[in-house]
Amino acid sequence: MAKKTTRPTKLSGTPNTADLNAGVVHMVPNNANSFDLDPVFQFRGTADGSFATLDEDRNMPRLRSVVRAWLEDSSENKKPYPFKDPVKLARLQNKKTGVKHCKVIDGFHRAEALRRENVTTIAVEIEDMSGKEAAQRAAKANQMHGLPASPKENANTIKRLIEGGAVWKKDGSLMTLREIANDLMGGTLTEQTMRNTVKRVAPDFYRQHYGRDAQPIQAGEGKRAKREEYDNEARAIFDALRLLVDRMSRDSDRWHREESAATIGKLLDETREKLAEIQFGEDEFSRPLDLNTDQDEDTEQPF
Repeated sequence: MAKKTTRPTKLSGTPNTADLNAGVVHMVPNNANSFDLDPVFQFRGTADGSFATLDEDRNMPRLRSVVRAWLEDSSENKKPYPFKDPVKLARLQNKKTGVKHCKVIDGFHRAEALRRENVTTIAVEIEDMSGKEAAQRAAKANQMHGLPASPKENANTIKRLIEGGAVWKKDGSLMTLREIANDLMGGTLTEQTMRNTVKRVAPDFYRQHYGRDAQPIQAGEGKRAKREEYDNEARAIFDALRLLVDRMSRDSDRWHREESAATIGKLLDETREKLAEIQFGEDEFSRPLDLNTDQDEDTEQPF
């Protein structure tokens, strides 16, 4: 299998859709002059987590059968179009040349299924956005539609979002793990699963931006102060507990010592379990990245 690309194809223009109104549904020719099926914006992978080709994808046979059934339907109640929703297009613009180019961000396989069954027109809805925004929208769409993604597919998507820079906001700040889970992965993963996945697929990135030793952004200094307050309170509680244990050790009644020690042990175990459940506020570790958010000016950069 050919090595997958992580860079969008060069914007050469899609004249059929370059000047259509955004936000409404259009019927357009189903060809490269209307939109580009750029694999960079197709985040769904095969079962083993590698990049999907259309022939390998689990969803393609089902979609083609839907199209064939629609083509063979000769009844008076035949639907005007085989699918309920239009294909969503991101219209990117090269700010240096002014060229506008539409790329599919939702409906990748529906578009190809129609092409393979020789359906020459397709319903599309256009939205103007940057390449980074297109990647973010495409990732979420892949999670929300079609067959459920496997854990390896999710890990592959998260890795590509990080490598492509799609986890950074317009203001240069980094998304929290909760925001990535909700805004990019469609709420299909818990925050703890997101934390574990990022730690596994991008360990250096995780340590730098979400780890305990990461430097918080200046705006988060108040959060650091709150953390120090918690640390001080915890140390005070520990000191008090240590004094209590010391008093217990001098108690002449063995039964008192054993019962009190058992109670403290149980409380400590419950505290450990509770701490393991806490979703720590990873946004306090976020740091901004000095980058040009208008990355669509250079169309050969990731997103």
